[in-house]
Amino acid sequence: MRFGQCLVGLGFCAAVLTNPGPARAMIADIPLVKICQESDLIVLVEVIAADAPVELELQPPGYRDPVTRWFRKYRVKVKRVIRDTAAKDRKEPLSEIETFTLAPEPPPPGGLRLHVADGPAYPMLQAGNSYLLILRKFPKKPEYWLPAYFKNFYKAGDKRIGAVERIADPSKWPWGKAADGLQIALLPSETEFVANPTRKVNGRPASVHLHLSLAARNTSKQTIRLNVHLADRAISVRAVDEKGAKVEADLYGGTSRNPAPKFGPASVVEIAPGDIAFIAPGGKGDWGFSVPIHLVAGKWKIEAVYQSNRAAKDVKLWKGKAASGAADITVRAP
Repeated sequence: MRFGQCLVGLGFCAAVLTNPGPARAMIADIPLVKICQESDLIVLVEVIAADAPVELELQPPGYRDPVTRWFRKYRVKVKRVIRDTAAKDRKEPLSEIETFTLAPEPPPPGGLRLHVADGPAYPMLQAGNSYLLILRKFPKKPEYWLPAYFKNFYKAGDKRIGAVERIADPSKWPWGKAADGLQIALLPSETEFVANPTRKVNGRPASVHLHLSLAARNTSKQTIRLNVHLADRAISVRAVDEKGAKVEADLYGGTSRNPAPKFGPASVVEIAPGDIAFIAPGGKGDWGFSVPIHLVAGKWKIEAVYQSNRAAKDVKLWKGKAASGAADITVRAP
């Protein structure tokens, strides 16, 4: 079971990233683009029926072994399909589906059961209401799986649904031109920010804190291997305003005080023909990366460049330069 699936699959948002010293913790934030790309179905639905919780043994998608938990089954009417990885194999359009999700254990007769969680623990969908659901497909079963993570379900009308629609289809991402089989696209998790002019990071002004995902697509017929070694600083990000003024992001400033690890397998991201991988400064980018940058109020376009000329003895690395397309963001005054 992968870390993200363990985090969201057990029905709680665990405090998994801790700092030494006094008891402090941070709930891991899974980028929406990662959730969408791992999904099998993204649909706008109306809940027809919500079954009572039942204790079952199931093996949800991504789980190595079956688990015995309390689950709830929903029957939903499909109103609109946003992403369907099985669309080409369907003989008829989706009309109704059933989905399982984790549910709290019912209290014992005549008693109360206290449930404690650090975040939204279980989807509580109501019959008659409409939602957007980001689902996984059960292997060898007709039902779907709704992870117990707040980014996997939204009530109709939630403004965050626009972000799901924006990134659900990779063909609509802001890809740059392919360079020797490599295409990259930069995806901000949000498109609107409020500037904090007094904020600093590493002693430098940083009015905005972006969270970005950098996708790399292999458009060639050969496997591509990208160098993301920290010392090579292969990734750069910049913002351009409406007048053409450019602001370069400092992606590696926080690491300059520490020596970079030696180049090795962790410094290489391999992409099969036709596949998409995520990269970040110094490693794989499945979880995205944070970018402090000083931007004034206005409309900006952000873009990334990947460039590497490293040669390695044991592996053939892609060499060259590839630029993303531009993603639009708006920065508002405080």
